[in-house]
Amino acid sequence: MFDLVSTSRYALATTTIVGVLFALAGDRVRRCSRLWRGAFWGGMAVAMVPLFPLPLHTRPAPPTPAFFADGNWRSYVPDGRSVVIVPLPAMVTGRDGMRIAALNHLDFPVPRGYFLGPKDPPRDNSGSWSPPARYTVLLLDGIRRTGRVPVLIGGERQAVLSDLRYWRAAIVVLLPAAPHRAAVRRVLISVLGPPSAVGGVELWRVPAEA
Repeated sequence: MFDLVSTSRYALATTTIVGVLFALAGDRVRRCSRLWRGAFWGGMAVAMVPLFPLPLHTRPAPPTPAFFADGNWRSYVPDGRSVVIVPLPAMVTGRDGMRIAALNHLDFPVPRGYFLGPKDPPRDNSGSWSPPARYTVLLLDGIRRTGRVPVLIGGERQAVLSDLRYWRAAIVVLLPAAPHRAAVRRVLISVLGPPSAVGGVELWRVPAEA
């Protein structure tokens, strides 16, 4: 059970315990000499310095492509089908995809994204921040990290198409700011053919029988 809990949640329990200990110490120090009381409260003041808020580090988010901002995606995605945004939505490496889905009020399904639960049940019930990785996930993540374009043979192309069927993909959308975009584009072309440029993105239609 404990390996499925976000580690920052443990601070909720320890903060309460520390607060109670500080209160007990403050009550007991009243019976000490003036010198000890001064040292105690001085130490308490120093200990509280890290609690003062600091400005949060931020960076501007890339603009949402018109394909999503203007709702153009609706004419490409029938009910029951999903949008595969590349980079794939993920907690760290695919935040743009998750943000686009959220700005569209989750009106279209996307694969992957933020997930906290068993890694690969029932085989592996340890905690994980993402769903089990499929072949296409590992393929695109390798390109993101290295920029290298692998040569896909027939079986590997079929593995990508199998993943798209599993995700019920209607379209695959390559974002303009994708890391190593040219390399990712070449791989997608090798599997799905030439893309269409629509509303600031490039996209591939995925037939239902892909």
